[in-house]
Amino acid sequence: MAQGHIQERENGTFRVLVYAGRDPLTGKERRLTGTRKTRREAEVLLTELLGQIDKGRVNGSKATVAELLERWLETADHEFTTRTGYERYIATKILPALGHVQVRKIRTETLDQFYVELRKRGGVKSRPLAGATVRKIHFILRAALGQAVKWEWIPSNPAERATIPKHVRQEIVFPTPDEVARFMQAAWDRDPDFAALLWIAMVTRARRGEVCGLRWSHLQLEEGRLQISRNIVQRGGQRREKDTKTHQSRHLEVDDLTAEILAEHRARCEERAAACDVSLRQDGFVFSTSPDGSAPIVPDSVTQRINRLARRLKIPVTLRGLRHYAATQMLTRGVDLRTAAGRLGHGDGGTTTLRVYTHFLRGPDKLAAELLAGSIPRPRKQPSPES
Repeated sequence: MAQGHIQERENGTFRVLVYAGRDPLTGKERRLTGTRKTRREAEVLLTELLGQIDKGRVNGSKATVAELLERWLETADHEFTTRTGYERYIATKILPALGHVQVRKIRTETLDQFYVELRKRGGVKSRPLAGATVRKIHFILRAALGQAVKWEWIPSNPAERATIPKHVRQEIVFPTPDEVARFMQAAWDRDPDFAALLWIAMVTRARRGEVCGLRWSHLQLEEGRLQISRNIVQRGGQRREKDTKTHQSRHLEVDDLTAEILAEHRARCEERAAACDVSLRQDGFVFSTSPDGSAPIVPDSVTQRINRLARRLKIPVTLRGLRHYAATQMLTRGVDLRTAAGRLGHGDGGTTTLRVYTHFLRGPDKLAAELLAGSIPRPRKQPSPES
């Protein structure tokens, strides 16, 4: 129960002091104070402060935004790679502007001004920051300030009412079939192992970390299937193996050509292992930096190699672009939405696939309309009364 009292000062005014518990960070006592001209006014203030504290509406913590974000990162259960992204935005965008501000002094107006400033000059070399990035920063602040409300540091979350940039769907850019063919041929000519990785990434539509996490034990080529169940993630120089982004395994059918490419790739791996006087591990990584397959390829290195080859060939190819290319090829050739979503690893039954690739479904949708119209007898025109 909160406690407080009134002190009469030498100048005839009355000072109100209310004990508000201990600061959750420093352990020091927290007190709310106020001054009034008359005892009656001081008694009214005392009642108000005591009531507010008892209702959990006031917190005397002097914690800063920097301290809040540090505690929030420690206590929240963030994914390995997600935490890395949060730490980057906090260090480069949030702390320079708001880190010194006390949490209880953050207002919705403060955040609105902060977001406007980021949009104007929050990017590299004071360039405008993308709206999507501002939205990510807002998500961090909203989550952290929401935790501050739960800890009773502040009475409400000012980020809930903040104005953020609208979500603008970016146009999907992907290479043409001719560009993909040229890129893949160049990869085969330079490094068949790397080309095999790119091939698997395209035909399975797996994410780069999922391809890096593929093990020989995940392949059942005799049955024409493979399993996507693991994911290699990075955080700076650290790497970790975990489950997939959607936390679900995917069993995918494998065509004959892909099975042949994987068999040839295994033969090369076994040959290198024998040359190093080691055995290829049965549960080793399909794409590995060690002769026995014990160490996976690092995801960032895959992206770097793709970018270098694309620059050399002057072809606008990225790993994400190849994934988009594979997705659009499926959808425009009549693969149903649920099957496409399964191969892409969208774990929401096709909602994400539909949102991202809606405009590529116009062709199949038009075909469906024509088939439906063709199945219905065309109504005959009724003769006019005059005829």
